Amino acid sequence: MNDYTKYLPLMLIAAGLVASGTTAQVQIGNHGDTLLDLSESIDEAEEDVEQIQRLLIERQGAQRLDILRIETEQRSQGESLDQILRLLQQQTGN
Repeated sequence: MNDYTKYLPLMLIAAGLVASGTTAQVQIGNHGDTLLDLSESIDEAEEDVEQIQRLLIERQGAQRLDILRIETEQRSQGESLDQILRLLQQQTGN
């Protein structure tokens, strides 16, 4: 019995270390799952950001095309008005 009581403090310390090691392992596993979930969420968010960027680029391109079309129409109308004005000037000048 004397040997048992002699090593009892060491056995209690060893049992405490094993218990805290096991607890730490469980916590690390839980945090690993959380990190995996966060990583997947980040990946999904990055994909959403990329999709939004593509949509913005498409819309900007469409807007630029609309602006070019309007500018072309305005130039064409301006040229038509210039032609009409020249014809009117020619008629009034004759």
